[in-house]
Amino acid sequence: MTAVTLVGAGPSAPAARVPLVGRPAVTARGGMLAPTRGPHGPKSALRVVGAGPSAPAARVPLVGRPAATARGGMLAPTRGPHGPKSALRLAEVGPRLVEVRCHLLKDNDVRARGLRARLRGAGVRCVSLVASPGAGKTALLEAVLAQCGERRVAALVGDLATDHDAARLARAGPGAFVRQINTGTLCHLEARMVESALEGCDLQQLDLLLIENVGNLVCPAAYDLGEDLRLVLASVTEGEDKPLKYPTIFNTADAAVITKLDLAAAAGCDLALLRSNIEAVRPGMAVYEVSSRTGAGMAALLQRMAEG
Repeated sequence: MTAVTLVGAGPSAPAARVPLVGRPAVTARGGMLAPTRGPHGPKSALRVVGAGPSAPAARVPLVGRPAATARGGMLAPTRGPHGPKSALRLAEVGPRLVEVRCHLLKDNDVRARGLRARLRGAGVRCVSLVASPGAGKTALLEAVLAQCGERRVAALVGDLATDHDAARLARAGPGAFVRQINTGTLCHLEARMVESALEGCDLQQLDLLLIENVGNLVCPAAYDLGEDLRLVLASVTEGEDKPLKYPTIFNTADAAVITKLDLAAAAGCDLALLRSNIEAVRPGMAVYEVSSRTGAGMAALLQRMAEG
């Protein structure tokens, strides 16, 4: 690799070929090119990092076009004088990336509103669960399904791969409509996935729809799934500062559930501090302390899930 080609760095900075001054061997070994300070100020040069133990980091001046990198962009392999992927091109990010994200979220919001209207029109209450991996989402839904009595329930479960959780819920609620949603590489569910998973389900035959989101405390906060109630779970084994570290997910939820209550003493969890941290992040938020294993606290939570 002997050059970098800058492409699409903005309307005033057309494509430019940039020699990799002084260190062509470094980039030929691979590695990541990161913006750094050059002769024209911040981000007017590229730095080769992680190119291998025998190829130390090298700064690569962006000859003639410092404005191109100042605008930001993604470097992608392209054809150079030495064949495919022997050069890089800089594709614009920045405003375009923001526009794409806004478009995706707007589409999701439109779908979520439509889904919420459909569910309410059919008399179906929708409850979603968000939490980190291992917080006890599936165990909680197993307990809910076992105690739903005459309520007609459906459960959708999100994971990157496998149908393990769906199989667990199907065993816990033999009469329930259960579907697994595998997201592949996506770390959250979206309204379109819920719509697709509900195909073939007669909403008129349901009272309650339960949605278990992918285990993640970041991305799910931004995606409305058409739910009436969003519960954020925090287990006693995760530490009392979980709400302080992930405030957004608590601020987008309607109520908090402290799970694995039966393990609180063994885990050394300070329940009062955990409650206090939830209150600090979301003043006035209802908090339920439950144990899926012993059933402690489940009655009050079930009432909230069913009635609002």
